[in-house]
Amino acid sequence: MTSNTATNDKSYVLPLDNFSSVSLGLHIFTSIGGSTPIRLMVDTGSVGIVIAQQYLDNHCSYEDTKKPFQLTYSSSGNSFKGSWVVAQVRFGELGDLQASTRRMNIRMATSGRKGRDGEFTADGLKIKMVGVGFDRDTGPGTTDSGGYLVPPDINPFILLEEMTSDGGMIPGYILSPTSITLGITKKDRDTFECVQLVRQVPTAKPGSTGLTAPDWSAPNVNVSVPTSNIPPFIASLLFDTGLSYSIVQAPKGVAPSIVAVLVRPASKEKSPSAITCRAQVADTERVELRYPGLSRSLYEYTVGEKGDVPPLYVSWRHQLELHNGVPFINTSRHGLSGFDYLFDQENGILGFRFKTKLSSYT
Repeated sequence: MTSNTATNDKSYVLPLDNFSSVSLGLHIFTSIGGSTPIRLMVDTGSVGIVIAQQYLDNHCSYEDTKKPFQLTYSSSGNSFKGSWVVAQVRFGELGDLQASTRRMNIRMATSGRKGRDGEFTADGLKIKMVGVGFDRDTGPGTTDSGGYLVPPDINPFILLEEMTSDGGMIPGYILSPTSITLGITKKDRDTFECVQLVRQVPTAKPGSTGLTAPDWSAPNVNVSVPTSNIPPFIASLLFDTGLSYSIVQAPKGVAPSIVAVLVRPASKEKSPSAITCRAQVADTERVELRYPGLSRSLYEYTVGEKGDVPPLYVSWRHQLELHNGVPFINTSRHGLSGFDYLFDQENGILGFRFKTKLSSYT
């Protein structure tokens, strides 16, 4: 842990090994209730840990609340069922798990379903994700896809033991392709260009006993595709480390060049019926994201360009009803090729520490 004598100036800097990168995602060694440490993928597109029961081994100590959950990922449609358990979580390097949370709620998955159809089964269940996002429909106070209320205290990156009123650590984190920093210091924050977030309006949730404590709202960015003469339109921003491809939900009638691509399944299924067709933005299209007040574009790339800068592909859609009727963009994790990412939960700040040598940037 790095620290000095100043109040609220402590943090843990946790190096990542070679299983983490912009293309592979960020994976952090995690122990739940004393379990054998395993790598969990860090996902800013959801909130809370979800882990298959098989990974909670004989060394694990947890309290099973018997309260059910059903988690559905909106991008893939994959769903998981199980129960909420309570345990302490530790993060760090293998053999050196430095950062510990207070006891917190965790989704223990006992069955899953691929896609939006089919039966739930325990076969091949390998989910192990740590969701650390905000303004997500998987967060505290929301009702999940099974109709169950999501409890508080589920984001481990803002629940460290030191992140209390007198613990000397500001709740938040910094993500880069090579390290994860837990706790925000002024020295670190001063190296970022920052965006001030605003609080959501408190809302009554079904099954809750009162008003839900408001989360920070996702910021809006200007999205444009100059190669298709699409001028900037405002969209709600999600920087999503859990996804390798980008999703754009645009107004009807607004679209760049779209192509159809045949997709073979990742499994060993080789029958022709297993091949699907995916619509995506054509190569050579230029996508630009800008936020007023930043010294440069937030993120821009040419679709299909080699390297880590562009997403794997861009899915361009028009389902605004899925996002409260407003345009939306999920950048994918490839934004990490151009910036390190800071989230200060206490003060409602997003930060971007831009990198200088990116040929795709102007």
